[in-house]
Amino acid sequence: MLRKYKHYLIGFLAGTLLFSLSPVFAEGELNVIENLFPVYINGKMERVEGYNINGYTYLKLSDLSKAGLEVRFNEVKKRIEIESAVNVLNKIEKDGYELVVSNGVEYVSIDDIVKKYEDKYRFDKMDNRFAAYRNSIALVNNETNLRIIEIPNKNTLTVNDKTYIEYNYFTRRVQSQMEKEPSMVRP
Repeated sequence: MLRKYKHYLIGFLAGTLLFSLSPVFAEGELNVIENLFPVYINGKMERVEGYNINGYTYLKLSDLSKAGLEVRFNEVKKRIEIESAVNVLNKIEKDGYELVVSNGVEYVSIDDIVKKYEDKYRFDKMDNRFAAYRNSIALVNNETNLRIIEIPNKNTLTVNDKTYIEYNYFTRRVQSQMEKEPSMVRP
């Protein structure tokens, strides 16, 4: 009698196995729909291509440029790089420096500082191991090779590979340290 129902038993077991695995396969399915929500960037509605996948909204990286971000693919390092695009409003002259104003904050170029002090100083990037701050740049005396002060990245701005320091921070903290240096006094 067992031989008579053998095929039915095998079919039943195979069916049971398939139906018990179906929830596992269903979890791997993607539910993709177009993004139904409007996207506002800086208070203005923008046409941005996006998708909702399993309840999460995804936007195209190229559309992030509308939010003031620079997005590019680095072919050499094989990675996506995103940087905030800085809103440099204008340039002004102050105390013999050409300053840039970004989002209402004045910045002075480290190149201008080096020129004004006749190449007596340089600025070196500091990494986490040696920096007092998480990331910073250090003002270094070229003659003594000693660090004078570390400037945290939060007080700097980089635009087109050019680094700037907040002007108020420079005058209060950096310039005051430079003036304390004994070799600054010239005969």
